[in-house]
Amino acid sequence: MEVINQHINKHIAPFIKSPTDGFEEIFSKIVNSEKERLKKLLIYVDRILNINATSNNSEINYLHLHIEKDFDFNDRTLILDFLVLKHFLYSLDNDKSEIVNELIQEKISRLKRDIINNQIPANASGRNGGNRIYKNWKSKKDEKKAELNFNKTILYSDNLQVYTLVNTLTRYFTECIDKFKSKQYVIKIEDVSQKKSYVAINKQKTLDQILNQIDQNEQLVDNLENIILFDSESKSSFINFNLKELLEWNGDGTTFKKLLIITFGKKKVNINNLKNKLNQVDFKFNTEKNELLKPYVITNYEVNKLIKIDNQKQLKTNFYGIESNTFWDSFLLETQIHENLYELISIKMRNIYSLVINEEIKEIVLESIFGGNEGTTLISETTQQEFPDELKNELKENLSNTLDYIIYSSWKDEIKKLIHENTTIVISNEFLENNILKKELQKELGLSHSNKLINWEELNSMTSENLLILNYLDPGHYPYYFYPNIIEIPTINSKGIFLNLLFKNKFQWANYNNNNDYYKLLNHQVRSDYFDWIAVKNKVNSLRPKVKEKTSWDIESTYVNNGNKEVIRIKLLSEKKPHNYQTSDLFIYKSNDTNKVVRAIDLLALNPTEIQSLDYIINALPIYDKLADINKQEEELDVIRKKFNIEDGEDAGRLWKVLLKRKSEDKGKESLYSEIQELLGQQNLKMVSFQHFENHWINPESKSLAPIVKKVFLSICNYLNLPKTYIILISRIKNKTKQTTRNNTRKMNLLFKDLFDDGCFDDISKTREILITKKEYYQKNHSLEELGIDENHLLENLVALVELINPEISLQKVDSIESINL
Repeated sequence: MEVINQHINKHIAPFIKSPTDGFEEIFSKIVNSEKERLKKLLIYVDRILNINATSNNSEINYLHLHIEKDFDFNDRTLILDFLVLKHFLYSLDNDKSEIVNELIQEKISRLKRDIINNQIPANASGRNGGNRIYKNWKSKKDEKKAELNFNKTILYSDNLQVYTLVNTLTRYFTECIDKFKSKQYVIKIEDVSQKKSYVAINKQKTLDQILNQIDQNEQLVDNLENIILFDSESKSSFINFNLKELLEWNGDGTTFKKLLIITFGKKKVNINNLKNKLNQVDFKFNTEKNELLKPYVITNYEVNKLIKIDNQKQLKTNFYGIESNTFWDSFLLETQIHENLYELISIKMRNIYSLVINEEIKEIVLESIFGGNEGTTLISETTQQEFPDELKNELKENLSNTLDYIIYSSWKDEIKKLIHENTTIVISNEFLENNILKKELQKELGLSHSNKLINWEELNSMTSENLLILNYLDPGHYPYYFYPNIIEIPTINSKGIFLNLLFKNKFQWANYNNNNDYYKLLNHQVRSDYFDWIAVKNKVNSLRPKVKEKTSWDIESTYVNNGNKEVIRIKLLSEKKPHNYQTSDLFIYKSNDTNKVVRAIDLLALNPTEIQSLDYIINALPIYDKLADINKQEEELDVIRKKFNIEDGEDAGRLWKVLLKRKSEDKGKESLYSEIQELLGQQNLKMVSFQHFENHWINPESKSLAPIVKKVFLSICNYLNLPKTYIILISRIKNKTKQTTRNNTRKMNLLFKDLFDDGCFDDISKTREILITKKEYYQKNHSLEELGIDENHLLENLVALVELINPEISLQKVDSIESINL
């Protein structure tokens, strides 16, 4: 975000240099002691609204304006006052007449008489500021004078009808009505038949309730043009003030022209909060899904610049040492090949390795990983169980040599240089929870009692000052997000230092992804026209690292405990306890008598009465058994066996290894290894070590099913002339054995989401008919091979899945849905 902030800083002053016509008149009528502090921000908002009003050619001008700062109630109310005055004065300017409005003239005459006749009470005293009776009398008289002056400004108004409706929360409603009680810049929606104004305010009525009151106020329906939702996007009664329904009302004779939604950020400013807010509003109100109707975000950085608050700087992050090491590269290669060993190269374990700064710590770490001690706390039980015995020695040697590099470099000295008397150090949970490791680390770094050791969870609840962060944690990647993190944490006099070898490339990708995500979220025509946004794109692209980074965030998420993971807590009426779900978990809900699928976080905006977890259905059913008809699978295998003269009954997972073994016997192991290595190299793919090649690829007795890297396996199958059918068979077998893994379930979930959204579950007698028209879409947008779906039998497989799932759909009544941080 630093790159984008620096760019915005050059353009923000010219953008607000010249306020638009009419701004000063609006600003002069705001009664708020803080208005000068927010003046530049209001100029910015005014310019955005005016530019958008003239650049959008849609039937209804839609704009979601998100102000990323978490303003207090007074500042938000000031912005609301500005919006009310702006829309009132605009309507007044367009409603001018040369003829006096007789109703207003009569009211002015009455107010003059009331003021003249309102004599000071006999027992009122104005001495020393006045007694209570005097103050009450004077207050009422001042209100009458203000009302008189207001009515003089609208004396030549023609219709004086409500053109703008502001939907907001009760606290804003009460404050706004009280503030403008003597100047009817805004009136209650309930009072439109008794009072006159161009702007009405609403705290609870739905669109239907307002527009169906035609008998009471037919003029309201005829004239209402502008709908504003102010800080009320989560209020359930306002859900039908969306673009689709407004357009439908226009088809029946209304004349809505503008839908403006104003939202604000949270106290903790981060990209996840921003994404969630924009997605929620878009999902709820931009129901036409018009991609041209992009939200405009006024960033927290921009707001602070405009109201002259210092922006806290991004954590200063340093890296030490070389970026590559033969031993670490070999360790990486072997663990990447075996997906069940991913934990060994996870961010959690890298953070542990980076704190190995003496031989004692090294021995403890190696023993906990390779020693087979069931009481170990450094690696999970799952990883211990999946450890191939034939790999232990090689992996241990490579990791040991890597740790030796760390120990005998000056890494420890670099850390000690950054530690001062009051420095608080952020380290991994594994060191904090292991007294031996913790004491060794304190001894080696020479820490005093004033140097606290904490984890990310503790950091979440304290001031980010005088920190030294040695525990790497970046924001992650959708749908897994972690906060606080080294990219977004606002700090004072703090630093982070990490090993190049373990973290530099990860950090570069995290920094690029963060800036790229912000670039996309802030992208808008106004940015292009006034902020030279194409230059931002070029700057962000220059941050993209050249070396790819292979991080499995679904696995990483199981190891992260930073004390601030957002989840959606759902309580069903049929259950005693609520359950927590990832924000990206998918749920079925009913919309207009059809079943739809949305993310858990979108349920907050929808507030549905009945839902069902899609994950629950998928994990409870033998989906891959349905795809992999055993008899049919054996028939397909028999064809392949006969083609390659392989004996009947040979296991599918051994078949490719049998063929490779034959080639090794013909060409020699070394020659075959070199040939395949060259073949993969032409496709920029890495070859496994010769030891692994010998122990697994040309060894039919090896338990490994297929190389973890899909492109490598495809290349080997092509090299062996194995048909595509075989690759699909192996995918089915892999999927069946790992049906409950997060990544696999997520891919299947996305497939089912499209099946639901396309109406395949509305009437299953029409499912095939629907899928015929959508066949190309499913081929293009889903990893069919990885899911074990043969494209040659795509329709049959998809129909079978719909028929399998459909009887299990049973939506449950909702008690509560809320967002919480764990």
